[in-house]
Amino acid sequence: MTISWLPRIRITTLIAALVFGAIVHIVAIFTLPGLSENNAWLRVARQLPINTLQPVPLASPTGQALPYMSPDEYYALCRFDLSQGPVALRLPKIGPFWTVSLYDRMSQNYYVLAGRDVKRPTLDLLLNRPRSETEQVDTAADSTRAKSDTITLRVNDPVGLAVVRAPITGIANAAQTARHIEQITCAPAE
Repeated sequence: MTISWLPRIRITTLIAALVFGAIVHIVAIFTLPGLSENNAWLRVARQLPINTLQPVPLASPTGQALPYMSPDEYYALCRFDLSQGPVALRLPKIGPFWTVSLYDRMSQNYYVLAGRDVKRPTLDLLLNRPRSETEQVDTAADSTRAKSDTITLRVNDPVGLAVVRAPITGIANAAQTARHIEQITCAPAE
């Protein structure tokens, strides 16, 4: 039995239609999150002041500041803006299980530093814009020159989110970890 009213479709036309449909689908998947008016970045940006670290309440079944937050970890968030100059992030008491992560506006993680990789009790990060290729480096005149124990990160996007995670290693250590989280600073560099 043949269906006479159905025109013959060439295999090349069918393949071209499938490839075109796949391309449209992929482009839509990658562009829609950026066009969303209520994405994760905008929700966090509305709640956080610029260049100020905010400890986040522990995650619970009824609410969490970010998706997939662990209920047994303390979090602190800093929405940074480098348009007015570098930003200093200082963790005075970093433990071996802490992590510091940097995210861009599209929620892409581009830097992670684990506490076990830091061989000193405090961590100083200086977030700064990359130097242009034509800019001459004069370390003596560089007003944002960091101390020798500061890690300087050149960040391409001037705005982003720094996330500090500190696990609760036991009930006895929970209050101490919470105090350490509150001592973290995120402010414009001097």
